[in-house]
Amino acid sequence: MLAHIELRNQLIRFLSNELPFDNFEDWFVQNSWNIQRNPDLVAQRLAYAVELRLAEYDSGHLLEPELRRELSELVSAYSIRLSQEPSNISNGASLNLSLHQPWAVPSAGMSLVMASE
Repeated sequence: MLAHIELRNQLIRFLSNELPFDNFEDWFVQNSWNIQRNPDLVAQRLAYAVELRLAEYDSGHLLEPELRRELSELVSAYSIRLSQEPSNISNGASLNLSLHQPWAVPSAGMSLVMASE
C-alpha cells in the first residue's frame, strides 16, 4: 500500500526535476489506483489532492508553473512532525506522532527525509 511519505518523496523528486512529469504521473497512477482501500488516511487525502491537480493540469485548467506551485503546497501541507507533545496517534514509544503540526520538511530542491529522521 502507498504510504503518504512515499508519495511526498515522489512529489519532491518531481518538483526537484529529478523525475520527469510523465514518469511521476505513471508512478502515481500505478501506486494510487486502489487508494480508497488504503488504511493510511493521510495517504488517501494526499493522493486525492494530487489526482485533482493532475486532472486540472491534463484538462488545461492549470499551467505547469501552477501545477508545480500547488503540488509544492501539498508537500508542505501533508507533513508530519515527531514531538513529545500529546497527540492523537501514539507510536508506542515515548514520542508521539502528530499529523496536525508542521515539521521542517524538504520542498523542491531539498533532500528527501524518512519518517524516522
